[in-house]
Formats: sequence, C-alpha cells, structure tokens
Amino acid sequence: MNYSQEQRSYDDRLEYQFLQDQVRRLTAVVREYQRRYVPIEERTVEDAPLAPWMTDPSVLSPLLVEYDNNIKSLKEQVKSYKEEFENLQGKSKTIVEENNRLHRELRTTIENQLEVLQQSDGINNKTQVQIDQLQQKMKRISDEKERIAANFEECNRELQNTKLQLKARLQEGVGVNSEITRLKEDVNSARRFAEELQKTNKQTKAELDQYIRTSKAQDAEVDNLRTENRRIQAELKTSKTLNGELQSHNNKMQDQMRYLDKDNLSNTITEKSAEGAIRKLQNEIVELDSRVMSHSKEMSKLRCEKNELEEQVTSLQKKNSILEDNEHQAVLRVRDSVQMVENALLEREQAVVREQQKSQEVLRLQEAITNLMKQADEQRKKEVANVKSQMNKQLQQLLADIQDFELEAAEKQVLYEKLQREKGAIEKELEKMYIVGPEEVTKSGQVFDELHRRIASIELSRDEHILKVEQMEAAMRRNQSKFDNESTVYLSQIAEYKKQVKNLKNDMEQISESRLTLLDEVNGLRKELLNKCEDNATLDITCASQVSSIQQKLDLKEKEYENRLRACEESHRESLNDLREMLADQQKTHSKYREETRTINQNQENTITQLRQESKHMKRRNNDLKNAYNEVQHKYEQMEKEYLGCHTSLEKMQDLYSDSEERADTANTQVYSLMNREKQLIQDRKSLNRKVDELKLDLSKSTSRGKYTSN
Repeated sequence: MNYSQEQRSYDDRLEYQFLQDQVRRLTAVVREYQRRYVPIEERTVEDAPLAPWMTDPSVLSPLLVEYDNNIKSLKEQVKSYKEEFENLQGKSKTIVEENNRLHRELRTTIENQLEVLQQSDGINNKTQVQIDQLQQKMKRISDEKERIAANFEECNRELQNTKLQLKARLQEGVGVNSEITRLKEDVNSARRFAEELQKTNKQTKAELDQYIRTSKAQDAEVDNLRTENRRIQAELKTSKTLNGELQSHNNKMQDQMRYLDKDNLSNTITEKSAEGAIRKLQNEIVELDSRVMSHSKEMSKLRCEKNELEEQVTSLQKKNSILEDNEHQAVLRVRDSVQMVENALLEREQAVVREQQKSQEVLRLQEAITNLMKQADEQRKKEVANVKSQMNKQLQQLLADIQDFELEAAEKQVLYEKLQREKGAIEKELEKMYIVGPEEVTKSGQVFDELHRRIASIELSRDEHILKVEQMEAAMRRNQSKFDNESTVYLSQIAEYKKQVKNLKNDMEQISESRLTLLDEVNGLRKELLNKCEDNATLDITCASQVSSIQQKLDLKEKEYENRLRACEESHRESLNDLREMLADQQKTHSKYREETRTINQNQENTITQLRQESKHMKRRNNDLKNAYNEVQHKYEQMEKEYLGCHTSLEKMQDLYSDSEERADTANTQVYSLMNREKQLIQDRKSLNRKVDELKLDLSKSTSRGKYTSN
C-alpha cells in the first residue's frame, strides 16, 4: 500500500516537473516570437480603469473565462476539502473518545461481575454456561475491537496520505496560481497588442482608402497629362508641317529670286516692275518673319509646358515612392492581420479542446453516478441481508431458549405430579393407620416419625420445585419481554431501513433529475459550441476572402502600375523618336532643346532603373516574408505538438485528482461503517448489561436458596 502510494506520489512529481518544463519552454518560445516578430513597445497602464473588453463577458476571450472558472473551481474544491478534513478530524476524535470510554465501561462492568461471581459460593451449570457465553462474546468484542483498531489505523494512514496529497496539491495550486498570474500578464500584453493591432488595422484601412483616393487622383492626372501630351504632339506635327511648308515656300521664293535675277540679267526689267517685285518679296519676308516669331513663341510655350510636365513627373515619382512605402506598411499590417487570424484559429482549437474535455468530464460524471447508484444498491442489499441474517439468528436462539425452558417446565410438572401422588399414597396410609386403631400406635410411632420426616422433605422439595417453577415463569416472562422489546427494536430498525431506502430512492431520483439537467446543459453547451464553430468558420471564410480580395487588389494594382510603366515607356520612346526627328530637322536652330531633352531622358531612364531596382527589392522582400511565414507556420506546428503533450499531462493530472476523490469517498464510507459498528457495540453492551443483571438476580436467588436450605 505504502509502496504504491509512494510510486503514485513520485509519478505525480515527475508529471508536475514535466508540466513546469513545458510551461517554461512555451513561455520562452512565446517571448522569443514576440521579440522577433512583434517589436511594439507595451504601454504602461497604471491606475486606469479596465477596458470593457476585459470586463464584458460578451467581448472577453474564452481563454480568460476558462482561466477564471478553473481558478474559482480550484478555490472551491480546496475550501470543501479543508472543511471535509476538519469534519473528519472532529468525527474521528469523537469516535476514538467514545470507543475508549465504552471499552473502559465494559471492562469495569465485566470485572465487577466476575468478582461478584468469584465471591459467590456456588455456581450453577447454567451460570457457568452463561459465563462461557459472556467470555465468548468478550472474545468476539475484543476481535471486533482489534479489527476496528486496524481499520482506524488504516483510516489514519489514508488521512495522512490525503493530507500529504492535499499539501502537494496546495503546492501545485500555488505553482498553478503563479503560472496563471504569468499567463494573465501574457494575456494582458496580448490584449494590449490586440488593441494596438486594431488601431494599426484602422490606420491601415484609412491609409488604404487614402491610397486608393490618391491613386484615383493620380490616374486622373495621368489621363490629363496623356491628353495634353497627345495635344502637344498634334501641335508639334502641325508645326512640323507648317515649318516644311515655310521651308518649301522659302525655297520657292529663292528659286523665284534666282529666276528673277536671271531674268534681270537676261531681260532688263523696268525699275517699276522690279520695285513692285521687291515690295512683294519684302511683304512675303515680313509674313515669313511673323510666322517664324509665332512658331518660336509656340516653341517657348511648349518648352514651358514640358518643364511643367517634368515637374509633374517628379512629383508623381515622389508620390509613387510614398505609395510604395504605404504599400510596404500595408503588407506588414497584412502580416499582422494574418497573425491575428492564426491567434483566432488557436483560440478556436482551444475551444474545441475545452469542449472535448467537458464532454469527457460529463462522461466521467455519468460513470461516477452509475457507480454510486450500483454501490448504493449493493450496500443496501448487503445491509438488508446482514440485518435479516442477524434477526434470523437471534430468533433461532430465542426459539431454542424457549424450547429448553418448556422442557424444563414439563420435567418440573412431572416431578410435581409424582410428589402429589406420593402425598396421596401417604395420606391413604395415614387413614389406614387411623382406622387400625391405637393397637399399633406404639409400633407405628417410629413409622409416623419417619413419615413426618418424609412429608417434610417432600414439602421442602415441593417448595423448591414451586420456586423453580416461579423462577422459570419469571424467566419466561423476561424472555418474552426481551423478545417483545427486541422485536419492537428490530421493527423500528426495519422501519428506519425502509426510510433510508426511501431516502436513497429519493436521492437517486434527484440524482437522475440532476443528471438530466446536466445532460440538457451539456446539449446546450454543445449547441453553443457548434454555433461558435460555425461562426468561427464564417469568420475564417470572411477573413480568407478579405485577404484574397486584398491580394487580388494588390496584384491588380501591380499589374496596372506595370501597364502604366509600359505605356509610359512606349509613349516616352515615341516622344523620343519624334523629338529625334524634330532635332534632326532643326539641329542648327534647336541645339539647346536637344541637350535639355537628353538630360530629361537620362533622368527618366535613371528613375526607370531605380523603379526596376525597387521592384526587384520588393520581390526579394516578398520572398523573405514568405520564408518567414513558413518558419512561423513550422513553429506554430511545434507549438501545437507541445500543447498536445501538455493536454495529455493535464488529463493524467485530472485522473489522479479523480482517484484522490474516490479515496476520500472510500474513507468516508469506512468512517460511516465504523460508526455503525460502534452503534452495534453499544447495543451489544446494553444487552450484556441486561444479561449481567439477570445473572446477578439468579446468583442472589441461588444464594438465598442456599441460606434457606442451610437453615
């Protein structure tokens, strides 16, 4: 017994150490995870009211609710164990004191009775038999006392073991309370982190809305710039055509001038015609100069517009960089939201595990209730069988005593009839003697004396037999009264047992009703869990759909930006080709413009290369994030495995706790059985006292008879 208890305590210690190591390792992993992936400073909240999400049960997380419920249940169990232990100590003390007192009283009474019996002169066979019976009963009582003492020692050992187990459980409870406080601190930090995540999520949503608005505005600006670029290109084409026309017209005029010079050389034209032609040419030259001035003004306007467009492009590039930064932050926030989703999945799995634990507890309760019902039925049957057997034995003993007394009375009646016959014969002889006369008086004097002696002896024997008959009748009456009293006592006991059976039936009905209520509660909890699981599934689906929609939006935006970049590159290439053609046509007049376009092209190419490098960097960053996400998933799987190990160890602890409860129940049943045995011993003591009183009466009567015979 002690070895098994030591082995169990050693196993409990090993399991407790294993659980402590698991908890330490999990806390270290969680801290490292928070240190690596959640670099957010925790705000110190001092002397501030608790937030509604910490007090409102509708918003409160199921982990905290379960922790609070477990703490309350453990405290209630500790209080109940302490009260039961104090009650058991008081009851055991009272039982020990009563047992010692009863033992002393029995010992003193029996010693006094034995001294009285030893001091008496003559001891009949009947008294010797009764003394032997009393000695046998004393042996039985001593054996029962030894058994009770052994059982009491076992109960004390079990109580000491339960004390040690309670101390160990209290120490475990202190450790669990410290761990719960640490877990509460971690949960508070997680709540703070969740609040910050909610705030950051709101900020990201606002920034995403702003980003969408700015992107729409930039799209509108880009469309406007494209329309302006197309308009400018159309104007450039018209200016090119006009320039070509002017050049062709100038060539024609030069040809005409040459032709006129030739005509002047060949044919002497009059001065008037020459002056008119010169005037016409001068007018045409003035018109051409005015056209050139207008074209130069248009070119200056185009240069100004080009500068404005370059400034707009630089501003757009800056906005694009800002948007890329915002996109990077949005990706980080998406990662945080993914972590939140993982935490929600963890809570859902924990809720499922709790539901399984509660279902197992319900099954255990059902099994315990059925076992209690079976044990109660068995105990009731055993008690009824024991009472029946005791009653039958006592009835058989009483019937045997009655038969013995009846036989003795019949023998005494036969003796009494014989004595009456002898008396009649003697009276007849006396009558004969009186009839014979005084002749034989002298002869019959001696005979008469002898007859008187015989008559005296016969009368003495008659008186003795009458006394014996009266004693037998008194004994019969006593036995009848005892039988009546014992029958009334046994009937009252049977009525009490019937009442106990009725109470047990009522208790069983109440237990069945409570079992039905528990089953209803369990069904309701299962329905709630199913609803919560469905809600969690819908939340998972919505989260997944939101994440997929965000990813699709990001992919669409990336594609749009790539298309825009391609369109910009194509338009840029087209503009470069157009400008090169224009510069080839106007190398002499527009050299400065060519240099400016080259610098602009170089800047644009540099920006494009930078954008490409940034896109490559973003791709690398995305790959790094994917690798980190895979690592986090691997760690999450490891955490799940460790959590399963902790769950199995907790189930073992719960089994040990149920075993301790069963031991306490068995100790209670043993205490109740000891109390019942002590009650039976008290009843036996009363019966022994009665028998001793009867023996005293018999001894007193026998002594009185001896004195009477001696007299």
